[in-house]
Amino acid sequence: MIEVVDRVQQRLPTLRASLPGNLNVAVLTDRTQPLRALVTDVQYELGLAILLVVNVISLSIALGGLFSLPNRIWTLGPALAETIFEGGAQAAVKQAAASYDQIAVNYRGTVLSALAEC
Repeated sequence: MIEVVDRVQQRLPTLRASLPGNLNVAVLTDRTQPLRALVTDVQYELGLAILLVVNVISLSIALGGLFSLPNRIWTLGPALAETIFEGGAQAAVKQAAASYDQIAVNYRGTVLSALAEC
């Protein structure tokens, strides 16, 4: 949606040039700044969540070969904790993606209502 607003603002000079001299087209308010900040924050959180999942997987692969069969009994607790932790990381990725989608839907509604007011 932010891209739509940017494209509309890029086409405003062409629109102004095609209108008669007594008509003026102007942007009254720009509501995109708070939404741009929210999208940036959600993208940052999503990136961190993905990085967390990748780190957990690579750490489990790296440490997986260090333990012999008799010692695996002692790694049961950490293995369970890792499974729980990895599930939490995947949930964080899903939550960040859902939050991003919700912000995009809200932004689309804001843009459409702003265009309807024009």
